Amino acid sequence: MANYRKKPIIIQAFQLGIDVPPEWFRNSENIYERDNEYIIYTLEGDHIANVGDFIIQGVKGELYPCKESIFYLLHEKVE
Repeated sequence: MANYRKKPIIIQAFQLGIDVPPEWFRNSENIYERDNEYIIYTLEGDHIANVGDFIIQGVKGELYPCKESIFYLLHEKVE
């Protein structure tokens, strides 16, 4: 067994219900809005995103939600 480190990459993300949704989110065909939540169709299956969750655009353009508490453990803002 070997040890591996995740490659540092820059992602695009916004916080649902707090930030203005970017064009890549508004134009996505992989999102369904229901009541006060969004269903995001991901490569791993459907995920529910609620207000306060971060929506991340991956390196291949895929979208997926992330809870705020986890997001800040894994990411830092880049200017």
